[in-house]
Amino acid sequence: MKSQMSSGGWDETMTAMKRRRDDDLPDGHLAGEAMRRAVRTQIRTKEPPETEQTYRRLKHEGFSDKGAVELIAAVVAAEIFFMLSQKSDYDPARYARMLKRLPELPPDSDA
Repeated sequence: MKSQMSSGGWDETMTAMKRRRDDDLPDGHLAGEAMRRAVRTQIRTKEPPETEQTYRRLKHEGFSDKGAVELIAAVVAAEIFFMLSQKSDYDPARYARMLKRLPELPPDSDA
């Protein structure tokens, strides 16, 4: 069965990644911006709850707001990379495991 987050989660992330913008920003910047926006939505909506819990934990560990969001965005990127490279669906358990390991970034073999 295919797992999906509410409209504030993966759907927004993937929509933002597919949206084209007519400006001079490099593609990597746009992708990062879309992922950070998705992370902030996940934190605000608590969907999935692990994102907001991880954000609070990282802040408690001394990371700035920007630093915590960037780390979580790296996990979003890793999950998207895995989904695309393996032609698989979003895996909430894998995503939660990668969040739990932060601030250790996901190795390429996990994502």
